Amino acid sequence: MNRINMGIPNLIMLPIELHAIENFFHSAMDSVQNEIKNIFMRHEKGEFQEHWEDLGNAIFVPEYKSEIIVRTVLNETNALVESYLSSIRPLNPSDDPNKIIRWDNLLKSIENEYSIRFESIIGYDDFIKIRKASNAYKHRNGYKNPKYDEIENKYDFEKYQLTKKVAKDAINATNTFLRNLSKELS
Repeated sequence: MNRINMGIPNLIMLPIELHAIENFFHSAMDSVQNEIKNIFMRHEKGEFQEHWEDLGNAIFVPEYKSEIIVRTVLNETNALVESYLSSIRPLNPSDDPNKIIRWDNLLKSIENEYSIRFESIIGYDDFIKIRKASNAYKHRNGYKNPKYDEIENKYDFEKYQLTKKVAKDAINATNTFLRNLSKELS
């Protein structure tokens, strides 16, 4: 099979793109923290005193922004890896390079072409957790696949958490996986 490899230029850009995601995360979270500090300073000066829920309502918006920031980091790190893997997949000259293929088929075609096993690459398992969380927010508002609890006779709906640690872990895991993948491919 002839390989049309668009992955080499992408491999050079990956650390730069990942750094941009990390920079976005830190600057956006700093902005949210400043907004929350401002709300508490206003509270100390007497604002939000009439009704106890006013302070909570004021804090809701920046807290929700922080969740959006974490979701963005999950989505962008996931997209970065998906894009890179799509760029290194083997293609026949008659294949449409823009055709979207299923994730499992993409992995299988790369494993066969490069004689690698994704499961053995350090960081792959952690990246898959990122991918699952990203897709859960994209398709199920953050809920993991529901599990049926036979004892309680009900479905257990558990949601992925959106914390700063989750975003930092996503950046680190993506970096680890891509670095180790590039070693496997060279």
